[in-house]
Amino acid sequence: MSNQSSGSGTCDLRSFKSKRRVLITFVNKSERIAELYWVDFNGKLVMYCKELQPGKEHKLITYVTHPWIARDSVTGQWLSVGGKQWYVTPMPQDSHDIDDEPGAELIDVGSVEVTIQIPVYRLQDICIGFFRKCQKAHELTEEQVNQYLLHKVNNIPKVSFRVYRESDGTITNE
Repeated sequence: MSNQSSGSGTCDLRSFKSKRRVLITFVNKSERIAELYWVDFNGKLVMYCKELQPGKEHKLITYVTHPWIARDSVTGQWLSVGGKQWYVTPMPQDSHDIDDEPGAELIDVGSVEVTIQIPVYRLQDICIGFFRKCQKAHELTEEQVNQYLLHKVNNIPKVSFRVYRESDGTITNE
């Protein structure tokens, strides 16, 4: 398990102090190799798993309020974690707030399984991921990507197809 910082900056999302431990199992149900990151107390991404292969799982101990993010190891695009862009283990409903109590002991609050999946990406995100794989992707601006997309969308050839209507048994060209 690697706990090295990713060097990719900080974000507004961050961990908070908690005394509630959770055994978490991340299951990669995507077709991508995933990188798994913990968001530390300063909002910095800390890599915990560099290559979570499709169909494999990664178990670790975390704490309630600690966010986790997964990314595609090739494109860097985020992957869905528990159905969202990031996953935070929720506070158990039947617990009271012990995190601020002096001398409070660590409490194990159980285990949870969280799936990593490919989210529904916007077309722009798909293209940005493609460009990132290109040799000079670091030189592209978002405006250039937008112009490229606009050009492609405006030049999509019109395709006709035949439609079968089961209700009346007719076939029409559209």
